[in-house]
Amino acid sequence: MIVKNTNPFRSLRIILSALSVLVLTWTTHAQAQSYEDGRSAYVRGDYARAQELLLPLAEEGNAGAQTILGIMYDYGHGVEKDEVKALDWYLRAAVQGDPAVQYKVGDRFFQGIGTEQNYREALEWWELAASGGYSDAQFNLGLMYYRGLVTPPDFARAAELFQRAAEQENSYAQYSLAVMYSFGEGVDKSYGEALKWLEKSAAQGLAQAQFNLGVFYENGYGVEKNAATAHAWYEKAAAQDLAEAKAKLAGLTSPVEGQTTSLAQMPVENADTLDENQTHDIRQQEWVLQQPSEYYTLQLVSVLKEQDIVNFIRAHGIESESAYVAVMVNGVTHYNALYGVYRSYESALEAAAEMPDSLAELKPWARSFRVLQGMLGQNRD
Repeated sequence: MIVKNTNPFRSLRIILSALSVLVLTWTTHAQAQSYEDGRSAYVRGDYARAQELLLPLAEEGNAGAQTILGIMYDYGHGVEKDEVKALDWYLRAAVQGDPAVQYKVGDRFFQGIGTEQNYREALEWWELAASGGYSDAQFNLGLMYYRGLVTPPDFARAAELFQRAAEQENSYAQYSLAVMYSFGEGVDKSYGEALKWLEKSAAQGLAQAQFNLGVFYENGYGVEKNAATAHAWYEKAAAQDLAEAKAKLAGLTSPVEGQTTSLAQMPVENADTLDENQTHDIRQQEWVLQQPSEYYTLQLVSVLKEQDIVNFIRAHGIESESAYVAVMVNGVTHYNALYGVYRSYESALEAAAEMPDSLAELKPWARSFRVLQGMLGQNRD
């Protein structure tokens, strides 16, 4: 899951906070005061006054003023909303080295907002922001290297970036790093290290980490088995409406020993399979192969047991809009839940943004049928 600006006002506050400490060594005292006055006007909602004060400074190269003008065009604050103009001002500020603005520019290129979508440009801007210590950029960049969106997959580089973001308390990076330690992807396999990072991520409330921490305690991965503790973590994840946790609890009448759960979204050996008559009502591989290759779908989750993916689809009542496929990743079978058919990447993202909260919080990933069909074709060979 790539971190996106799902909460624009959080991003806005982060950028404005960063701008408040810019050292304007090249300006006169009067210019610096003019910038602060313009920034204050923007914060209190006096957009006309903010533009009057900031536009001349921005045209002279003041990065803080350029960024605020970008925000104003981005959200239509006092001006007509214009994503192209917003990106233009962000770019002018980003080249001056502010990691928060560099991250935002990368996000624009990744999503294709105000410009054509360009993963390579996104990667380059996130590299700059990551070098400046911006944790969301480090996490997103790690995902790009993990998935091989621009370069061939590079697990070692991904693990390095996840580590840097995890050390800054980025819960998604902590969870992703735990995944990599669990299966030795880019790092030496270590359940102890995986457990440490899962605990940190789960403590911050990430539902997927809470669920997998339950898996660790249930199965004794790097810790002594404890069914009661496992059950408690499953309940925490289920309280956030995580489908895997709700399905798990539905099969437990009490915290008992003897049942095992594979790590969600992590490769494990000997994944269970289903008989065909158990899944006849949910579309599978043949349906995916029949879709126009230029169209897109949304990937909701990826798990390692076929029964888990069926339970997930049925629990959400999305059988008529969904399908699932089995794909091989690094020699391990993953079962991916897919949702919908969309004519373009943009329309898939729009659909993802309008999903119910229980699905939207999974951060659906727009995927090309062309790529999926290629993966399924390789599985057949």
